Amino acid sequence: MSAVKYLFAASAFALASTLPAHAADYSVDGVFVLEMPGDSATKESPANLQLRCALVPTVNHKDGTFATYFLDREKFLKDGTVSYIRNNDGACSMDAAASLESCKSTSYLNTSRAPEADTYNFYNTLSPQRLDGVSFPSVDDFKAWDAGGRKPDKGAWAQDICDGITMEMVTKHEIPGTNPLSPEESGKQMFYTADPKQEDYDLAAKVMAALKK
Repeated sequence: MSAVKYLFAASAFALASTLPAHAADYSVDGVFVLEMPGDSATKESPANLQLRCALVPTVNHKDGTFATYFLDREKFLKDGTVSYIRNNDGACSMDAAASLESCKSTSYLNTSRAPEADTYNFYNTLSPQRLDGVSFPSVDDFKAWDAGGRKPDKGAWAQDICDGITMEMVTKHEIPGTNPLSPEESGKQMFYTADPKQEDYDLAAKVMAALKK
């Protein structure tokens, strides 16, 4: 799975946002959404979590490849057109001996493609319905965390399967090419905050309805 490179309020969530998080060795296949960080996760109902799938979907494939997207909010608000901008993509592979996944990704921000730093994921749960784990910028960071009793989990994250959206729905509405927006403009349109507003969920419900037409 990948979690997208968004602008988050919480630092742990910001780290997880850059980290692909599914392995080629497992049958993780579909559209997922990243849970809210920390205490905010307990405030978000399962229904609202599913609604957010329409705003920031992550497409994960069985072979370890992934792509992350965000809704072009301004275009949808203007004319009701669902358009997804690709934020980053890449591929992951699992080192079974180390129980650690390594991922390479490419960012699409600011109208150009740029390689991102490799990231590493340790899984607590890896299933077709849910993923949760801890991410690290290097193998050495993982080893230090492992040797220290696996606390604290500063890079912890979780993703859930999206029940109402298919991969075909997302790719059908993808804007071809690189992200046409600047990082600042992209940040304004992305949904992730530590305190989602009801208007965001209302928007997501409208997008979900448009996708199913």
